[in-house]
Amino acid sequence: MTINLENIQEKSLLNTEYQAEDIILYDYPRRDPEDIREYLGRTAEIIELGAWETAIASAIFILEAIMPLMAQKHKIDFETKTPTELLRVFYQNSLISLENRDLLRQAIALRDSFMLQQETTISDRDFAQQVLAIVTHLFQIIEKPGNG
Repeated sequence: MTINLENIQEKSLLNTEYQAEDIILYDYPRRDPEDIREYLGRTAEIIELGAWETAIASAIFILEAIMPLMAQKHKIDFETKTPTELLRVFYQNSLISLENRDLLRQAIALRDSFMLQQETTISDRDFAQQVLAIVTHLFQIIEKPGNG
């Protein structure tokens, strides 16, 4: 039996290229902790101004900057996962509660609706404050030395 090494290498290369095309990396924002602290403060001010949709969108932007830090700290692959998928992994690893995961998923969906200028049903001060409180808590957890 004769094996054609060139064909095997060519097929292997094609499989590698095909797999590489299937992998989509989520573009998480990269921010240093000082920027994140500043954004958290600004988002609280936005809530005080009554711009709930802007506050929720800002909180989700901050969450997306925190998620890679949190994932890296806990040795979780994050680049191939969307924020909602990563929230599921965080919940499965007991890094967030089911209630917080669901609230953040709802906030992400609202942010996406705002960005697409679609009608939304939930957007009030309490919800914006809850989202910001969860995001702030997650940031404080990753900031603690020796945690994780």
